Amino acid sequence: MGDERADASQDFIRGLLASCGRGETPPAMALMRLAMAAADEAAFAAAVAASRDLPDADDPGAAQRLAALRALAAGAPEAWRLVRSVLAAVPHDASADATAEARLADLSAAFDRAAALSPEASVALYSFGRPELLDAATAEVAKYLGELGLLGRERALVDIGCGVGRFERALADKVGRIVGLDISPTMVEIAQRNCAGLANVEIRLSSGKDLAAIATAGADAVLAIDVFPYIVSASPALADKFFQEIARALKPGGDFLLANYSYRADDIADRADVARLAASCGFRVLRSDERPFVGWDGRVFHLGKEG
Repeated sequence: MGDERADASQDFIRGLLASCGRGETPPAMALMRLAMAAADEAAFAAAVAASRDLPDADDPGAAQRLAALRALAAGAPEAWRLVRSVLAAVPHDASADATAEARLADLSAAFDRAAALSPEASVALYSFGRPELLDAATAEVAKYLGELGLLGRERALVDIGCGVGRFERALADKVGRIVGLDISPTMVEIAQRNCAGLANVEIRLSSGKDLAAIATAGADAVLAIDVFPYIVSASPALADKFFQEIARALKPGGDFLLANYSYRADDIADRADVARLAASCGFRVLRSDERPFVGWDGRVFHLGKEG
């Protein structure tokens, strides 16, 4: 049985490295998943080293991508420990009998623990705690938001699950106003420090149950970047409630940018759920399950409020 598990792990690692070489999985995401799969630091180092033997000699693109993975590993010597520590701090499987309220309380405490370990890794595990990697990933998303027309000096944005305020800092000079909401008191404190002096940024502690802090038709755009998986895990009914709340908070014609609906590894179900919720809450689906980023494999849904 132990040999079978080892073989399965090796198959996963080879498949993941091949996916990175083909350009399907960004190097940072592949390295993060290697850390998640490796039983210990030695196994992690062996998996990284195995990337040298994978690319075909006639495929310089694959060799370049796998070299980027190794460079990331060399620049983040604590990657395995940090990834495993943050994962231990933030369990992704909710108890079957836990109420949504109890799950939200658990998540609040979990993200407090994760932020104490590493503010950067707590909001993007694939940054491996390195500020420059987080900044690069944030800048790529910010650029995409601009390309979609979601930004502008006259526009008011709401960022659900703002974490340590990375998007608030990146977008402050591109929007009229941005309000960041989070359920973790520790993250809110860090975000407030990170955004000190930015007059058009407000960071608020949220209950995680609704958008009560946002006025009806008070926002031109709402962002939910990698936060809905936790809402969905807390309760499918809570996901429905948040779609209703986002529709309420948006002005007619406003934009809702959702990156990652769930972590359940069922793309068809995610697309169906988003389409169902969009239709029931008065949204048009403008983009469905796109992967527009180079450094992150987030799955994007762009919805527009009717009216």
